[in-house]
Amino acid sequence: MAKLNEAQVQFLKAHKIDLSLLYDASGQSPSDWRGAMKKIGKKFAFGTSPCNAKNHTLRSRHGHCIQCDPSRISYALRFSKPGHVYILGSLTEELIKIGVTTELASRLANVVSMQYGNASDWQPLAVTEKIQGAGKIEASAHTLLEAYRVTGESCRAGQTHITYELYSCDYSSAKNALESAAPKGTKIFTKASPLVLSAFKGLDRAA
Repeated sequence: MAKLNEAQVQFLKAHKIDLSLLYDASGQSPSDWRGAMKKIGKKFAFGTSPCNAKNHTLRSRHGHCIQCDPSRISYALRFSKPGHVYILGSLTEELIKIGVTTELASRLANVVSMQYGNASDWQPLAVTEKIQGAGKIEASAHTLLEAYRVTGESCRAGQTHITYELYSCDYSSAKNALESAAPKGTKIFTKASPLVLSAFKGLDRAA
């Protein structure tokens, strides 16, 4: 049975990782503890084999050292956090975006300011109620729309970045994907008028 050392405890506190998310992987092979973690919903393991860089033993479920690369933490946690899954649309670029947020208005403002996909006319089309595991639902919807995926650009802190959450499909296809990905009974609220939604019909360049 492994035990967290003081440095690990302080690291977990600093990154606001609840101890309930940890799995004791001592004495187990990577395939065993990764499989067990997936089955019971644990996000991080301790007592693993030390990493090559600094002998750390805190890892994500996918085996990455979270002490060497803390960016893995937010990636692991976003799938279990509650949030709203939204659908945005741009008519000028004929694009759909599906994402996750805790506050739609601020997220919309951010997407517009970044000129996500080279568009500045993004508008909300639909959003779910606040649901647990919003990131997982978002990822499932993305998978269902894979045939429509296109790449674009956005501007953040004066630098151009490639974006991958863009789809060249109509609103109906996007909403169907979201309905299929979300748990049965999830409330999805329409955020645009019938006239606006009708304008997003037939936007299907990639399929």
